[in-house]
Amino acid sequence: MTNSDSTLLSMLGRAGKDPHSHHEWVCGWRKVYDELSEIPDASLGFSEIENAAIGSISNVQVSDTHAHLSCEVRRMLNTFKHPTFLVESDGHISAQNAMVGVTYDLNIGDRISDLPVTLKLSESVEDIVKQVTSSRFSKGDAVFKQALSRGSTHELTLAIIKSKQGERAAALVFIISSQFSVKAAKLVQNNYKLTTAECQILISFVEGYSLKEIADVRARSYATVRTQFNSLMTKMGAHNQAALLRTALSLSDFNTEVEKLSTVLAHPFRRAANIMREGGRMVDVCFCGDPAGTPLLHIPTAAANRFNSNVEEALFKSGLYLITVCPPAHGLTDPQPSGVDRRQCKAEDIEAVLDMLNIDNCPVMVTSAGTYGAFDLAASLPERISQILLVAASPPGTYWSQYGTGAPWVDAIFRVDEKFTAVRRIVGAANLKALVTVGSKQYHKIQLAGNSKDVETVMKPENVVELEYALESATSFGMGSILEDIRVLFTDYSEKISSSGCKVSIIHGEKDPMFPVEAMRSFQADYPDRVDLVEIQDAGFTVLLSHTEEVVKLLSVIATAPTADRRALSADR
Repeated sequence: MTNSDSTLLSMLGRAGKDPHSHHEWVCGWRKVYDELSEIPDASLGFSEIENAAIGSISNVQVSDTHAHLSCEVRRMLNTFKHPTFLVESDGHISAQNAMVGVTYDLNIGDRISDLPVTLKLSESVEDIVKQVTSSRFSKGDAVFKQALSRGSTHELTLAIIKSKQGERAAALVFIISSQFSVKAAKLVQNNYKLTTAECQILISFVEGYSLKEIADVRARSYATVRTQFNSLMTKMGAHNQAALLRTALSLSDFNTEVEKLSTVLAHPFRRAANIMREGGRMVDVCFCGDPAGTPLLHIPTAAANRFNSNVEEALFKSGLYLITVCPPAHGLTDPQPSGVDRRQCKAEDIEAVLDMLNIDNCPVMVTSAGTYGAFDLAASLPERISQILLVAASPPGTYWSQYGTGAPWVDAIFRVDEKFTAVRRIVGAANLKALVTVGSKQYHKIQLAGNSKDVETVMKPENVVELEYALESATSFGMGSILEDIRVLFTDYSEKISSSGCKVSIIHGEKDPMFPVEAMRSFQADYPDRVDLVEIQDAGFTVLLSHTEEVVKLLSVIATAPTADRRALSADR
């Protein structure tokens, strides 16, 4: 075995334990693969790596416990109202809550030193984390530090508490601030008829400034500020400063709750339901669009489950009713009963939902990595699935091997021959461990780096929320199911395509960096009588989100039009 091979396996081992090293070993694997591919006895080199991988696979094999713990950490952090980070002793952020995304442009894998705050006494947040995670601190011990938002005079309090990340020492870092949001301040001003000056004084007071400091900052006399302060206290019915602060912060909390309610109200075309099956099993189902419209079955993946409100409204206007049925051990759907095949249980769950809704048959739509699942379902339920609609979906593995992929982590798996199962498992497990740890937002940012418009689209808050929900749903019962779903995606399942029998329509972005359109063209050419391909110009992997109206209109036409009309539509494009 060469030094490069040994270094690679060492990197793979670290990647399984430390997802922050993940991208480094992906690049290392691609380098070794390219080097071996250029020599005549390449198979010998791969075999040596395979044998070494077999010996170390337990070190990187991701477990259901790890996945469950990672999801639970994210859920736990999201219970805090303030921006909260879980930071490892070396300063890397390993988890964070949703409030971080609202306030700071930081991602999992970044360093806590990138937090835009300045501690008093010229201290470093990263150094304090190292101190807190040292052996002399007990779990739960806390350190409080005063800080300023970088580039401003806004005061903050950092609470740093010793915790754990698996077996490693870590710290919880809380950013505590009494600062009003713009919406909260506006709510108070409108409700109590405050003047602009009174509102600004109230904001400064809530942030911890004294009346003298407020007067100095506003370049007004203390008497003037005192008069304005007494006026706002009278308007808000506060008999002292403590009562004023309590009222202001209560309204701020109320505004936060209203914003949560607004999130729900922003999805008027979405309904969720849990359907009971035999033995008390629950099946997680989400409906969106027009209940009186054409039904369209949707099978979720780790990258796509629900969609933003624009997509849901477009489905409603186009007369489509999207029915998302979570498979066993996905979302809130219970695992399959003991002794029952998961694929069989998935088909039976879907058939039960269709029966409940009095739907004889309908098309099935999938996105991203759901391609195999769609063909498998059509083969299992030939009388219930009328056609398959693929949106920015993946071609079978044989086409990926011909055309490659611009997604570095996915490409790493494709650079493993099918016979080297240990290397494939070690690469795939490390990929998934990193995905669960860094979160869907950061994962897609890396994978879609080849198309800046795709990155811009997935970074929008409404899409980040749905991406993270999809990942949490896919891993809610651990990683076993998602590992199996991804494994079959990389295989040659042409026999499954043939046995499914029904028509297939593909809507694909011409600039998709994840799944090259050339592979989809080749796939269509191999099945000219069954597969239609519609290419969307200037669109990438996020075609449904970036070109919503165009794609939903196509879905409506394809789902309801006769075969001849569908082929005419493809020819026109």
